[in-house]
Amino acid sequence: MGKSEKNRRRLCKENRVDLSVHIGAFSRFYRGLPNNNILNIIEKANTEPYKDKVLELFRTDEKMEFRFDDKELNFLYMNGITEIEEDRENMTLYTRFSCPFVQKRLFNYFSNEIFDRLGRLVDPFENMDDAITEDNLNIPNIINRYRKYLQENREWLFKEAPRLKDLRVFEAVFHFNLYRYLYDLLKIWKSHVFAEFPTGNGKVDILIKHGGTLYALEVKSFVNERAYKEALKQTAEYGKQLELKEMTLVFFVEKIDEKNRKKFETCFVDDDEKGKITVKPVFVQVF
Repeated sequence: MGKSEKNRRRLCKENRVDLSVHIGAFSRFYRGLPNNNILNIIEKANTEPYKDKVLELFRTDEKMEFRFDDKELNFLYMNGITEIEEDRENMTLYTRFSCPFVQKRLFNYFSNEIFDRLGRLVDPFENMDDAITEDNLNIPNIINRYRKYLQENREWLFKEAPRLKDLRVFEAVFHFNLYRYLYDLLKIWKSHVFAEFPTGNGKVDILIKHGGTLYALEVKSFVNERAYKEALKQTAEYGKQLELKEMTLVFFVEKIDEKNRKKFETCFVDDDEKGKITVKPVFVQVF
C-alpha cells in the first residue's frame, strides 16, 4: 500500500480534498459497502481447511509458494481469494491475495471474528497523557500499554484462537489483536485506525489519523538480526513515501530478555536525499 497511499495523498492535494475526509470515505467503503462477491469470498475463506491457509498468507517472514496440485491453494485461487505472483529470477511461483481490497476485508473480518471482545484495555483511572492527548499520539507508549494488556489477558484472549498443527497461535492472530486493541482504544478519541498491505502478502501496516496527523506502524514477527535490520530499512523507506518524520516498527516475539530489548529497541535514523526519518522498534513478547 506504500504506492497507493502515496497516490491517495497526491490526489487529495491535487483535487483539494482533505485527507481526513478521504480516509473516512475510504474506511466506510471497505468496512460497510454491501458486496456479494466479498461476502462470498469471506464465506469461502472462513471454511475449513481453507481458513488455515488464508491465515498463513498473513505471515510476515516468508512468502507462500504456489502449486496447482495443492488442493487448498487451488481452491483459494479459483475462488478469487488469491492470485499467482511470478518470480522469474528464482523461477518460482508464489501465492498472494488477489488485491488489497480483498486482503483488507479479510483482515477486518478475522480481527472481529476472533476478537469480538477484548475486555478492559487500560485501567479506567490510569493517566494517559504520556500516550494520548487531543492533538498527539506517542505510539511507543501506547504499545507499552498494549504489552501490559497482553501479558495480563493472554490466557483467555488466545484460548480459542486458531492454531497451527504444532499448537502455536497463527502469527496473524497477534496482528489482528493489536489492530483491534488500537481501534477500540482510540475510537473514543474519534481517531481513524485502518490496516494497509503494500505487497499483497507479508507486510502489514497500521495507519492512524489522529488530531489531524497521520501515524504509521509496521507490524512484523521477529526472525533474526539480519531480518530485523532489513525491516528497519524497509520501514524507513515506507515512512518517507508517507512523508513522515517518524514510524514505529512493532515486532512480535515469543520471548525477549532485558539485554536484547535494550539492544534491539534502539532508534534507527535514516537520512538521505529522500529525507530524514526515525524508526522506533518496539518488541511485544507474546508468551
